[in-house]
Parts: sequence; C-alpha cells; structure tokens
Amino acid sequence: MSDSAGELRAAAVILPDGYVADGEPLPPGGAIFAHGPDAKPVILKLLDEQCRMGGRLYPAVGDRLGRVREAPHSAVANLRQVVVGADERAWLVWEFVPGRTLEQWAADPPPSAAQWRWAVREMLLAVAALHALGLVHGRLHARNIIVTQSGRFVLTHISPLLHQEPLEDVEPLLVALRTLLRNAPQPHGPLSRLLQTAQEQNWPLEQIIATLGGTREMQDTAEIEPSADRKARRRAWMVAAIAALLMGVLTVALIQWAWHQSHPPAPPATESESDQ
Repeated sequence: MSDSAGELRAAAVILPDGYVADGEPLPPGGAIFAHGPDAKPVILKLLDEQCRMGGRLYPAVGDRLGRVREAPHSAVANLRQVVVGADERAWLVWEFVPGRTLEQWAADPPPSAAQWRWAVREMLLAVAALHALGLVHGRLHARNIIVTQSGRFVLTHISPLLHQEPLEDVEPLLVALRTLLRNAPQPHGPLSRLLQTAQEQNWPLEQIIATLGGTREMQDTAEIEPSADRKARRRAWMVAAIAALLMGVLTVALIQWAWHQSHPPAPPATESESDQ
C-alpha cells in the first residue's frame, strides 16, 4: 500500500471507487489530488453536508452544480461530476488545471508593473465571464485562481452554495489583489489606489474593467500579453479575413449569376433576318 493511501486511512478519508490519491490529503475541507478511472488527473473536494438532505442534493444545489458543469468558458475549471463514496459522503470531481496559484505567480519572480496591470484586468474579465453565465463563484481567493503556463487565468472550485450577488466575488478578489500588491517588493501605488477606491465605493466589475482599460498604464498591455494569446488572436484574425474574402467572392458570383438569369442572351438571328 502506498504512503498516501496509508495517510488517507489514518485521516479516515475514503475516496470514491475508482479514484486513487496522488499525494498527501490536505486539511479537512481541502482538496485531494488524484486520478480517476480514466487515469486523468483530477482534484477531489468534499461537498458541504449542508448541500444535501437525506443523502440527496437539494434541488437548487443540484441545479447550480449542473450549470457549473455546463459552463462553456476557458476561464472556468470544469466540474466533471459529483460522486458518492462508500461512506455516503459526496465529492466534487474537478478538472486539474496545470499551473501556479495566483499567490505563487505573484511571488516568484515578482511581476512587473505592466504585468500586474494586465493580470488584474484579465482576472476581472474572468470573473465577469463567470457572472455572464449566471454564476457567482462565492469563494474567490489567491489560491483558487490558477495561472497557466500560457498566462491564462482560470477560476477553480466554485462554491456549491447558493451565492447570487456578484459583489460577493468582487470584494474578496479586490482584497486578495490589494494584499498581494501590498506585499510586492516594488510599489504599485496607482493600481493599488484604484483597487482601493473600487472596493470602498463598491464599484461593479464593469466599471473597474473600463477604468483599467482607459488608463495610460494599460497602453503597454500588448507588450506583456502571453505569446500564445497573441498567436491565437492572430489566427482568429486571419480566419476572419479569409472568411470575409471568400464571402466577397461568393457574393460577386451570386450577383453575376442573378444578372445572367434576368438577362438571357439574345437568340441567334435566322437566315431570313440576316438577308434583310
């Protein structure tokens, strides 16, 4: 038996059938790195007991988790399923997103001022995208926002509880960002002051994003945008340009066809007509 399995037994944690732990379990209520029956890496997290009654999910919780599973956005980690173990406890099975937590990203190496401005805006856009799907995260902090190798920000471990007010996400996100900026080795005064004002005046996400986008400091965003994102944008532009060109050619061809249909060629002259 592996050491991790022994530790899980000592901690009285029984994983659902088909799931094997890949590391030490975190404190109670924390996540467990594992792989499932398909051998793909996942993160298991115990479902809050208040989300169930009589061994079944409350209907509203089930509906919320169903919408989280169907969230079609790259800024949100996939909830693969909810499984119940032999001990009748329910587990959320989350996609494993390779990368570093926001807390780790902010520490080593310390981001530049331009990187920080870009990152703050990207995180706000990620949260706004989640809200646009009708979902509120409910548990945002610097350890459940993952920064991938390509520089994408992914929100993980959305709360199964019935959070509905978008400000429930804005406040903790601003607190986490301001804390990281305050602990940064170099000062980030203008950005910190903007976030402080937004927090104190309860700005909605749209206002913060618009303000960030309108500042002179955001003019160098393109210089620090991850190369993978630049390539993706360039590919999307090329596909759109080719599609527009093909559409133009098709439109001209259709116009010519319609003109010929409405203006058939004159019949050839008969012999008697040509003699006159």
